[in-house]
Amino acid sequence: MCQVKRTGVVLLPVILALQAITDSAAAAMFYIDDDGPGNYTTIQSALKGVVSGDTIVVSPGTYSDKVIVDKV
Repeated sequence: MCQVKRTGVVLLPVILALQAITDSAAAAMFYIDDDGPGNYTTIQSALKGVVSGDTIVVSPGTYSDKVIVDKV
């Protein structure tokens, strides 16, 4: 029983560290520019494709779309 606890204590931090590395490696950057050179020209279109951990960078400009954020 004591051996099982020790193994769990060692494995849990390793599993959490691997998950953090995997999550950060999968994160993507999305660039929005109303003039067109970014990945998207509207904020709402970029929000449709993001997942937890992704970053959206909005370039200065005028964006007239209605933005609905339904992600956490």
